[in-house]
Amino acid sequence: SGVLNVPATGPDSITLKFVITAPGEDPSTNLITYQIVGPPANDMFTNAIKVPVAAAYYLSNNKLATREVNEPNHGGVTTSSKSLWWRYTANANTNVLVDAGGSDFRAIVAVYTNNSLASLGSVASGIGGISRLGPYVRFDAKNGVTYHIAVAGYDNLTAGTLRLYIAPGGQPDTNAPTVTVTTPPNGIIVTTNRLSVAGIAVDPQPNPAGIQDVRISVSAVPGAAPSSTIVVNPRSLIGPISTNWSAIVGLLPGANNIQVVARDFAGNLSVPVNIRALYRQLEPANDFFVNAFTLTNAGISSVNTLTATKETGEPNHVGNAGGKSAWWKFTAPSDGVLYLNTTNSTFDTLLAVYTGSTVSSLTEIASNDDAYDGIAGGSSLLNVAVRSNVTYRVAVDGFDGDGGVVFLTNNFTAATVYHVTVTSGAGGSVLPGSSDVVSNGTLTLTAVPDPYFLFDIWSGALSSLSNPLTVTVTSNLTLNAAFKAAAYTDGFETGGLTNIAWTTGGAQPWIVQTNVVAAGRFAARSGFITHNQSSSLFFTGNFSSGFITFDYKISSEPNFDTLRFFIDGVEIAKWSGEVGWANYAYGVGAGTHTVEWRYTKDPTLSAGADAAYLDNVILPLVVPVSTLAPARLTVRRLTDGTAFVDLQGQPDQTYVFQSSSDAVNWSSFSTNVALGGFTRAVDVNSRTAPKSFYRAFVPAH
Repeated sequence: SGVLNVPATGPDSITLKFVITAPGEDPSTNLITYQIVGPPANDMFTNAIKVPVAAAYYLSNNKLATREVNEPNHGGVTTSSKSLWWRYTANANTNVLVDAGGSDFRAIVAVYTNNSLASLGSVASGIGGISRLGPYVRFDAKNGVTYHIAVAGYDNLTAGTLRLYIAPGGQPDTNAPTVTVTTPPNGIIVTTNRLSVAGIAVDPQPNPAGIQDVRISVSAVPGAAPSSTIVVNPRSLIGPISTNWSAIVGLLPGANNIQVVARDFAGNLSVPVNIRALYRQLEPANDFFVNAFTLTNAGISSVNTLTATKETGEPNHVGNAGGKSAWWKFTAPSDGVLYLNTTNSTFDTLLAVYTGSTVSSLTEIASNDDAYDGIAGGSSLLNVAVRSNVTYRVAVDGFDGDGGVVFLTNNFTAATVYHVTVTSGAGGSVLPGSSDVVSNGTLTLTAVPDPYFLFDIWSGALSSLSNPLTVTVTSNLTLNAAFKAAAYTDGFETGGLTNIAWTTGGAQPWIVQTNVVAAGRFAARSGFITHNQSSSLFFTGNFSSGFITFDYKISSEPNFDTLRFFIDGVEIAKWSGEVGWANYAYGVGAGTHTVEWRYTKDPTLSAGADAAYLDNVILPLVVPVSTLAPARLTVRRLTDGTAFVDLQGQPDQTYVFQSSSDAVNWSSFSTNVALGGFTRAVDVNSRTAPKSFYRAFVPAH
């Protein structure tokens, strides 16, 4: 047992990592996510949560709830306490289901009319039992009548996680789910104490409540007390009707009975499914990093990794979780090339080479999953440049935890080795980093821009626009990747709505602020409005065919206060609740269009920042020709002789690029849009031209 102090403010959930080890057994790593629910806002009758007319789910906790003066005995239970409140107003005569199925405490559900706590009139109530802790009730709702819904604990000690489903026209789920084990087969014999179990759970029609969890228990014989129980898919708010489940269970040495039971949110249990597994213990001698085998200059080493394990702090080889690694080490007698191959291994291998003295502080030198492109699931191969007297660590793992007999072939050849130093400017990074490369070997570098940045150019030992960039190494090299900020029609970096012809409407205008931004220093924000008001941001202009893209964020009352996006008065998309910065794109045809972002509030309640935000807008505009902002051209050559032209001109303007050998006869070679005022054109025919002239112009619209 343990105690965790949950912070008063922070995320909606917390994930804990548990690493469990035992002498002579495989370690296990479990990630468990807990929902964090603070003091309930709807503890008091007057603070009841407003329920939409459509079906709605709620996840809460009544541990810190109270009982008010004049509060009725819910369900006629005099000990009822720790109540939470909702209110529902019907927009038509209908039957309403209120279902607390899936709650983990014995609950009482009660429905009332009238608008004060002291004068409530009972409509319906239900009390949880042993198998179904969260009861359900159904009542006939009348159009326009407001109903008050209370969910309480059976007594002052009854509290916990509450799952509530309110659905007009809904019916309770009385059908048991079904569960099927698809893997492993019954009677399997394994040589590891961890076994992957997977299958399918289904909550059948009609009125499925959804799968709450699948419980997997392991015991020595059927009916015996389980040695371990794993719960899969616990406490999701809305359970899936059908789910593929999987888990890794721990086995006892010898025979094991594995029992699987599915439960839905209504408390219905499936018929148990039982399979048998036999665990026979084995172990490779080089399972652990500190017990690595030493490789000679040439040879073949073989071990069985079926019972191999993954150590605490061990990296994911080739980016895959693996789980059954074995280790070797090699100290280079001189500079050269170390050849490694897992040909003839009986499983899908992962191969990686590192430097470092501990398993948790390794630096990757090279890695490979599949030896040959396009052929997945087989052996791995590496040719690694190594330095004299440096010790290299070699790991072989199985893809997705696969294992079997591994054959590791190695061969060392002395050779000249050069060093490639890689740097990057602000706005991005390069993969891989600085590396040793054998003479005449090739190295492929990929410039990876940060969000809101683009790759610009390679400089240093050579100049290139290629990304990825492959170089043949014949000497020590230094290469730098430069990045540039992405350009937008308006990123609001002027600090106001002045970059293009924005207009605003509604009760309060949109503004530009610096507190909440996606990129840069500024972003637009909806106006400070109150209930039954709206705030709109408009732009009307001449568009070419293309995509409108923008970043948006909203913090509002879910389902009721919304950000809506319109084109020519037609609603295209809408968002509400807590939505972090996200990007949206929508295609538009050529012609004159009006785009609008509108934040609208309903008659009651507010939540979050009560605002919508907009940033990094790209509009495919037709920009009129202007003599006030002539374009400026810069011509440069790459290492291979290719010329390219950088243009700084009018934002979002379309330019045609032309080249000429005599400045008299011109030919077009590229048509680009200067997004944000910048664009680049590459003249692929310039390598063979003895001289070239360049110009760019705006075509007639």
